[in-house]
Amino acid sequence: MSELTYILNLRHPAHRTVGISVRGSVDAMGARGGEVDLQLPSWTPGSYLIREHARHVGNLRATDERGRNLVCRKVGKDRFRVTLGDAATLEVQYTLYAHELSVRTNDVTDRRAFLCGAAVFLWPIGRQSGGATVELLVPDAWQVEAGVECSTQGPGQFRFQVPDRDALVDCPILAGNFEVLRFDCLDKPHALVLDGLLGIRPPDHFASDVATLIEQAAAVFGGTLPYDRYSFLCMFTESARGGLEHLASSAILAPRTTFRPRKSYLELLGLIAHEHFHVWNVKRMRPVDLWHLDYTQENHTELLWVAEGFTAYYDDHLCRRAGLLSVEQYLTILGETIQELKHTPGRLRQSLSEASFDAWIRLYRPDENTRNSTLSYYGNGALVALRFDLRIRQATAGERSLDDVMRQLYAETFESGKGYTRADVIAAIGEAGGFDARELVESLVLQPLDPDFSEWFAPFGIEVTEGGETSPYLGVHFQPNSTVVSSVLEGTPAWTSGLMPDDEILALAGIRVTASTLPRVLENVAPNGAVPVMLSRRSRIVELTVEPAPRRLSVSLRIKRDATPEQVRLRSGWLFERA
Repeated sequence: MSELTYILNLRHPAHRTVGISVRGSVDAMGARGGEVDLQLPSWTPGSYLIREHARHVGNLRATDERGRNLVCRKVGKDRFRVTLGDAATLEVQYTLYAHELSVRTNDVTDRRAFLCGAAVFLWPIGRQSGGATVELLVPDAWQVEAGVECSTQGPGQFRFQVPDRDALVDCPILAGNFEVLRFDCLDKPHALVLDGLLGIRPPDHFASDVATLIEQAAAVFGGTLPYDRYSFLCMFTESARGGLEHLASSAILAPRTTFRPRKSYLELLGLIAHEHFHVWNVKRMRPVDLWHLDYTQENHTELLWVAEGFTAYYDDHLCRRAGLLSVEQYLTILGETIQELKHTPGRLRQSLSEASFDAWIRLYRPDENTRNSTLSYYGNGALVALRFDLRIRQATAGERSLDDVMRQLYAETFESGKGYTRADVIAAIGEAGGFDARELVESLVLQPLDPDFSEWFAPFGIEVTEGGETSPYLGVHFQPNSTVVSSVLEGTPAWTSGLMPDDEILALAGIRVTASTLPRVLENVAPNGAVPVMLSRRSRIVELTVEPAPRRLSVSLRIKRDATPEQVRLRSGWLFERA
């Protein structure tokens, strides 16, 4: 089938718009009955929320090879129809408003443009196969990096090609003035594209740290990389953070001050490890429900606890394997993850499978009751992956691990041209561990998640201890820099007393409080027992009494000094401790 050509004009970025044209023969456009329908995805793969990207499309018009205007009209929220007449060639032009800074949308400024393929390219839906050429026109001083190899055609002119629509939707584009750190890893070229750092410099070992993470991830799947080249498109801003995976690239959003202190830098490396690991887990190996994507509507799956949860387990574990996290730092992270679960009442309301299925309406659309009604399949999926890893290592005396599960799933599903099911995951865990894994898996992902963590870690000589923070505890979250309650956790002192979201706390025990003074006042009045609270509830003054808990539960993991040699051996294998 003949090719489509897209031209993206970013020559006037201060307008925050992109001028786009797509042209090709009517055959290339997949014409049917004298008409061509073009559609823009309603969501971005990897981000499970209907975003209605078509709301940013404007000034759409169509012409034929002689420049004649053709009739075009909107026939759906994300679909446009062109009546061809006797046209042999079709060109569709439109503008795209781009002012939403995230890794899953478009954002154009006077100094940089980030485009997410899913939110950019109208596609003729009658075209069932075939690729496209994309040409970019940018200010002469700008560079362009994309999810595929991009060639320079002259000052401010770039071009790349994709084999099909899925690759086009998957392709992010970053244009502007940025620094690029290039390095080879496992005989493949890689690029760290760094935009927005201003006067900040990354550490000299940044590229080598990332290369080590890539090597560790590849080792999970046999030591090779499934791509020819890879780009990390990193945008640094004041405070935003996020990441999105692609077939041979990832989009990373992070604060420009993330390189120091060390803890913040490790968080960046964990994010990079997470998105890169998706090269195998999600972009290739993925749930059967996501094998063939429907860009027009929700694509539900109950398996995001594998797609995202397993990846969330590996991101920090890869940092540990690479020696970037110490054993103590890694165990601290696990303790914090367990603590977060225990402070989520929703863990008793919904299973991980249900939370996965409901991602489109819950996780990506949080409200004040989210923590009471659901749980995250990211961190809690990571805990489930941890359990599977520990159980397999225990059952096989440390000879096998979750890595064997990942390799088997990859070989038996992706390399066989199909997505995986829960049954496939159960079978792979059972095969790796030499036991029937059905009951274990179903108890963790089909039921509320409230396990005995001490039982998990005991064979590894690790003790789970529950303590308490010293500050008195109400069980509320506040809006930033205010005393307005954003959420109240079920079962906490605030919940029992009748505090509600949107209540504004004015005084504690007759003492006026502000966002900065409330914690200290609470700490001083809490020892007296019940604390009178004055608040404003929709402009009505309300008085009630709350009895703070003496402390908030905390969880920590501690290596036992009297661990047996077998426990030490298992733990050393799991934590990649080197003698």
